[in-house]
Amino acid sequence: MENKFKKQYELLLFLASKFSTSYSANNKTLTFKIADKTDIKSQLKNLSISYETVSEGIEITKLSTIGFPIFYNFEAFSKDFKLEMFNRDFGILTETSIFYDFSTQSFLGDEDTIINPPLVLNHIYYLKILQLLSDTSSNTNFANYFDSVRRIIFVISGTKGTMSLGYPLKKPQFDEKYDLRKSFEIINSNFEAKGYVDLFKSEVYDVIKNEEEENRIPVIVSHLLNIIENTNRNFDVYMSNFSYDALKDKLKEGKLKYYNLTKDILSKTYTQITSVPIAISASAYSTYKVDDWSTLILIVLGFGVYVYFVLKLSSVLKSEIDSVSADFLIEKADLIKNSKLKADEIKVETDTIEERIKKTKDLLSTFKVLFIVLSFLFGVFVIIQLAAPTYHSDWFITLTLKFQLILDLFHLSW
Repeated sequence: MENKFKKQYELLLFLASKFSTSYSANNKTLTFKIADKTDIKSQLKNLSISYETVSEGIEITKLSTIGFPIFYNFEAFSKDFKLEMFNRDFGILTETSIFYDFSTQSFLGDEDTIINPPLVLNHIYYLKILQLLSDTSSNTNFANYFDSVRRIIFVISGTKGTMSLGYPLKKPQFDEKYDLRKSFEIINSNFEAKGYVDLFKSEVYDVIKNEEEENRIPVIVSHLLNIIENTNRNFDVYMSNFSYDALKDKLKEGKLKYYNLTKDILSKTYTQITSVPIAISASAYSTYKVDDWSTLILIVLGFGVYVYFVLKLSSVLKSEIDSVSADFLIEKADLIKNSKLKADEIKVETDTIEERIKKTKDLLSTFKVLFIVLSFLFGVFVIIQLAAPTYHSDWFITLTLKFQLILDLFHLSW
């Protein structure tokens, strides 16, 4: 599709290069000194370019009425260009002959070659940087208050205090040694990161603290890559500390997880510990003075079933703690290999977990051994009852109560 604005620009560029031209910056009027005006008038009319015939030739009054922004030279461009114009075609006629094609978002020079004019690009991105630094609408904004009339940006830094950053009415120029597009793209992205803007403010303060208020924004822009580099370095340190704290919290969460797992196993174990002496004592008391063999055998069978389930539960709990121990060893190896935490900090936490797992295993083993021993003694007691049913002794009941006391003390010490 033919670009009408491009055709208008090419005609005006042709006229400016072929004929003597004058330009009035005050009323933005362009005059071409042309003797034979007939053909030129026809071309201007065909492209809908308004003109007036004057004694000197043809006058284009107010270039802005053509239909798209067109500037006589770079000085006019730097004075009158607004950021919203970057969202459409625009052109510069003399000195820096450039047409910006918005549809392709490219700058075209002679013979429509794609170029990257540093003065023009840096001017546009100076305005973008100024807009970003003066924006007070974002949660991560740099500016706390913007006085557009006085052209001052007020900034509050948590570490440096209040800054007032001014800029001149006449926009500064930045030549090819600057790459303001790169600078803008970096800070526009980095400003979204939590904590970055505060560090950026501190670096800005160090750069402008000895500068006149009106010159501070141009100074910031001219030093922007250095400010970004220093901010990025400090931000990396900040993020490392933040990540380090997060890793420590994660390690503590892992410790709590294993603590709760062992606590659950211990709770189940202690339930069994408290029930064993009662069960054995009750069984022993049931056999006391029993002369009926059938009743005695029934009690012994019931006790045998109880012993089976207690030993089975002990095996299940042993399997649980072994599984917890295996999972922990895998996580520990991965933590040591991949974590950025200090080795001694990892060791403190993992040693605590290992010690707790070990004590849980020891408690289970001790309980199982003592239970088997006590069950054996109960069997001996029953045999004595069968051999001498009139023999009366409470020695076994006393023994089981002592066993209860020993296990309670062991649990409390753990």
